[in-house]
Amino acid sequence: MKLKYFLSIALFIIHGSISYPQSDRSNIEIIDRLIDESLVPVANRLTILGTDKLYELHSSGNDDAESYLFESLTRQYQKFRFLLGEESDSSAYKIEISRPVIKVEYKKIYTDDLLGTKRVQRVVRVSYNLQVISIKDPSNISSINFDRSTKDSFDLDKLDLVQDRRYSFSEALLPEESDLNKILLPALIVLASAATIALFFIIRSK
Repeated sequence: MKLKYFLSIALFIIHGSISYPQSDRSNIEIIDRLIDESLVPVANRLTILGTDKLYELHSSGNDDAESYLFESLTRQYQKFRFLLGEESDSSAYKIEISRPVIKVEYKKIYTDDLLGTKRVQRVVRVSYNLQVISIKDPSNISSINFDRSTKDSFDLDKLDLVQDRRYSFSEALLPEESDLNKILLPALIVLASAATIALFFIIRSK
């Protein structure tokens, strides 16, 4: 009877691993979600200042993260009048971004289930400071600070789908696998699978 319970549990674990695959989001999807979240207070502030005002976006021009943040702002909130990289006598405010960080980091590679599925633990971070400065009165400054990260995992064999080569900040180096994950765990998985199969035939023969 104990053998039957053990076999049932083992088969349930394996079946569960097959029936309920995890959904792997791309790095850019997670980055965009964090940026969209960060831009809500920015849009609220600009709405108070006026949707009819002209806002100059001052970019250093040599930072991919800063450029992507400005692109996200102009794409997400087209109701505002933005002027990127130019100056105008009609401008009421200028918007500056400092210390922009968009970073993906792969913490470790681990084996997730009895089938030997290898997954990568991932941390995605978006951080920056944004200032809305009155052109007529530079001392009138509205500051918004954002710093948030998310932690999840994805299948190692889906790495190429998770990363986007168009953006350097959406890629990261994989960490080295530990000896435990490379050798011992796969061996244990093989032994567990063999034991389960053997138990199955032993029980059937009784």
